[in-house]
Amino acid sequence: MKRYLQLALLPVVSMLLFGCPYQSKIPLSNPGEKIDRNLLGRWESEDEVYNSYTISPINQYEYRIVQRTTDGNIRNYTGFISSIRGATFLNAYSDSTKTYYLYRLKIDTAANEVKLMPFAKDLPERFKDFPAKATDTQALNNFVWRSMNLRDFYDGEEQALYKRVNRNGYSN
Repeated sequence: MKRYLQLALLPVVSMLLFGCPYQSKIPLSNPGEKIDRNLLGRWESEDEVYNSYTISPINQYEYRIVQRTTDGNIRNYTGFISSIRGATFLNAYSDSTKTYYLYRLKIDTAANEVKLMPFAKDLPERFKDFPAKATDTQALNNFVWRSMNLRDFYDGEEQALYKRVNRNGYSN
């Protein structure tokens, strides 16, 4: 009976893990970009209707990101921006998993929209020049600098367009 239960749970666990973006023990850089007040507020997406995010400042360089799911779960992240070759990247540190989730952001301030492009979860397998040392921030940054415009670099199925639905009292 126990074996049947394990077999029944396997597809569910596989589906949950399939949607996970690349996880890193290190960020792309240290926090150094001042917060962008255009990112503050509550964000929702028609592409990812089961999550909403509230972003507030922690200090002049870091954001508090609170993820709320439709089933009532709350996850907390500490985020900051890294700029590489003029592109904007979000380093979102998960308090629960103790890892970074890395995303490219395409920000349209006029439309109050942000396109979130997660790094592909299998970057080390896809790219032979992926840094061998998982603790070298500069090597990871250099890899992103070289590879960021390649189609396979991002998880196309997990990309989502977010719209700000509430500024939460924050102004530009």
